[in-house]
Amino acid sequence: MIQTTERKVCNIVRGVASPLLANLYLHELDVEMRQAGLVMVRYADDAVVLCRTREEAEDALTRMRAWVDANGLTLHPDKTHVGDCRLEGHGFEFLGYRFEAGQRWVRKESLIGLRDKIRALTKRNRGDSIESIIASINPTLRGWFGYFQHAHRYTFSSVDGFVRRRLRAILRRQLHRPGQGRCLRDHTRWPNAFFADLGLFTMSQALRLARQSRCGNN
Repeated sequence: MIQTTERKVCNIVRGVASPLLANLYLHELDVEMRQAGLVMVRYADDAVVLCRTREEAEDALTRMRAWVDANGLTLHPDKTHVGDCRLEGHGFEFLGYRFEAGQRWVRKESLIGLRDKIRALTKRNRGDSIESIIASINPTLRGWFGYFQHAHRYTFSSVDGFVRRRLRAILRRQLHRPGQGRCLRDHTRWPNAFFADLGLFTMSQALRLARQSRCGNN
């Protein structure tokens, strides 16, 4: 496996047209790698080349370096490497996912970004009703799950727990009680079913339904 990112020598300001321009410019690279019998997965200027052996990967990297050099490009030094994604510690990140040890995980930065969004929407001094707050965060949770639903299931139970803790902390604040919604009494007063009844989007439940749907279609 090779992961790499091409970057132009000159300074180009990224914009909404950047992926389209990258696809147009790098089409010939797609052709070059395909004619060499290599499987390359590319989105804009981010690419992963799938190989059967390390020797094949090294040859593919040599071929890619030759092409980008000939076309006035450079490979990103920090993102270009050869590794075995079946082994722990030798994975790669691509389009928000982390592929390592035969598993698909959510990239750490992607998870941090979601948590930051949830924090912004669930500040404890927010005066809205809990129903209104849940309605405001559901689109974010639903959209994030829609993209990352193929990641390891542990991710979703972790996010669900984080969201409910934030909501319990708000409820405590509304009752003029300090705390972060972590104690057992809070779980008893506001169990998971309480938030489900209010319509909170739960990723673990969405994952179960998605898997049942896929099994039913097979």
